Amino acid sequence: MSVDKDIYDAFRSTGSVRETAKEIGCSWNRVVKSLASSGVIISDTHVMILDMHDAGMSVHEIARQLSLNTKTVQAYLPRVRPTYGENRTKNATKISEWRNRRKTEEM
Repeated sequence: MSVDKDIYDAFRSTGSVRETAKEIGCSWNRVVKSLASSGVIISDTHVMILDMHDAGMSVHEIARQLSLNTKTVQAYLPRVRPTYGENRTKNATKISEWRNRRKTEEM
């Protein structure tokens, strides 16, 4: 089972980002990013961030206008790249295999 599915299920049962983070054992940021990527709208602030981003505003402009940290704004935007360590690309898998081979050769 994927972490995103676990986060989504936990959020549906708790209704809280912080409680979900505690239950899953991950950061608030990961929960928000996962929910945003799944299309779940968390709050009115989330709606404003998405609307501003869709209107072409940059993360820095949104953060300035809403008086938020840029990392907070980024957390509310859906993922552009896959989750780190999950759904690895062919290239990432090749690199990992090469590193493992190199590591065993050095021993």
